[in-house]
Amino acid sequence: MERIDRASGRADRLLETLGYRAALLEGSARAHTLVRMGALTPEALKDADRALGYFSQAREHAPDDDAVLDRLSECMVGAGKTRELVVLMGVGKAAHSGA
Repeated sequence: MERIDRASGRADRLLETLGYRAALLEGSARAHTLVRMGALTPEALKDADRALGYFSQAREHAPDDDAVLDRLSECMVGAGKTRELVVLMGVGKAAHSGA
């Protein structure tokens, strides 16, 4: 289905297909699929908030994955959510330091 959706250029349908896949996966595999969804959303649907949601969910499933955090950070900066990013980075730093 994914290949058909991509070939047809239907980003909305591709997101739906990837969403079904993400629901069946766990951990880093789910995070990877959510990152793909987040990357597709602002380009195809012009919906930064939806992309942020996908990247945030990916971080929940792979909190120690730097690539996921990088994509979330890039999206937040692009959406003008710098203050929220600073808070997120502070929370993440505190969690890793055991505070």
